[in-house]
Amino acid sequence: MRFLFVFFMLVACHASSFSQHLYQNLPFFNYLINTRNYEEAGLLLNTLEDADYSTIDSINYYKGKVFYLSQNLSEATVSFNKLNNPNHPLYTQGSFYNAFCKSHLGEYQNAMHDLQQLTISDSLIVNLRGLQLAGIYLLDRDLNAFDDISLTFNHKYYQTSSQEKSFLGIRNDLGNYKRKSPFLAGVLSAAIPGMGRIYAGKTGLGIGTLLTSAVFALQTWEGYRKDGVKSARFIIFGSIFSIFYVGNIWGSVFTVKISNAEFNDAVNHKILVDMHIPLRSIFN
Repeated sequence: MRFLFVFFMLVACHASSFSQHLYQNLPFFNYLINTRNYEEAGLLLNTLEDADYSTIDSINYYKGKVFYLSQNLSEATVSFNKLNNPNHPLYTQGSFYNAFCKSHLGEYQNAMHDLQQLTISDSLIVNLRGLQLAGIYLLDRDLNAFDDISLTFNHKYYQTSSQEKSFLGIRNDLGNYKRKSPFLAGVLSAAIPGMGRIYAGKTGLGIGTLLTSAVFALQTWEGYRKDGVKSARFIIFGSIFSIFYVGNIWGSVFTVKISNAEFNDAVNHKILVDMHIPLRSIFN
């Protein structure tokens, strides 16, 4: 039933005049957005391709917003990049959303440019821009730039004060984090099997590797001591120990790489969430 309602409303919208179409049908567009019918909202906007110039920035903004909400961030930036009138009432919002999408995609310099070129007089929005730039500096691991802009944090606005405090905590975590060396992990595991994984913070896995290596090493030594180097027992357990020993070294290297990546991914996720929350609360 809801699909039929949406279908007939889209047909009705398509039949209306393009010049008045956008503003007449904003309530229906907002209904589609609020009910997460993003595909249908996109179809509605696609009927406005031939709209007159006076509404083109609004159309591009709403297209970008639909892509943003449906998490198609690369397409969102394409639409937001088409905003070309700084005096348009949606231009500032579009630039903020565009910067967030680009930050999510790792385009930090472009994201900073989108925010820095804005002319803003509202103190809340100025504060929001500082917060977003601070988040981008953290994502880019430019801690010196973050330290400079964090001096503007005043914890004055409830929409951003929690995120300001969160960013200061994240900055401390990044400053105190000691990136682990894959090379050192390999060296440690070569010296004592399992030590590289313990160094990476995987203590249980490291101890398990050490005990398993010890079992194979003892069996190899026992085969050599009792039966000599040509015995099947020595050859079999010696081969198993050699394979396990080499695997332990490579495993430690990759464990450290994964540990570093997990830390960075977790921090980046937290930063992006803290950037996203005030955007939604202020502009919605």
